[in-house]
Amino acid sequence: MSDGIHLVTDLTDLQSMEILCVPHIESTMDRIRLHGVARIVRIIPDPRKDIGFNIMSLFHYPHGLMILTCGNQAEAEEALK
Repeated sequence: MSDGIHLVTDLTDLQSMEILCVPHIESTMDRIRLHGVARIVRIIPDPRKDIGFNIMSLFHYPHGLMILTCGNQAEAEEALK
């Protein structure tokens, strides 16, 4: 990956997630940070299924990183422009 990447995380089909996934998500966030992510767009149609990404982001991404949460793919595509 090169610096300045834009990351899209699509949780449209997420039904549930075990707590055991958290260390893997955090490790991935750390690797993404090291490669200079410039913007993160999350697709989370059901806000009740946000599994704590905002909290984990505080500890694993740099302050000021642009993170947007969208309700569908069309919103996410617009956010990437």
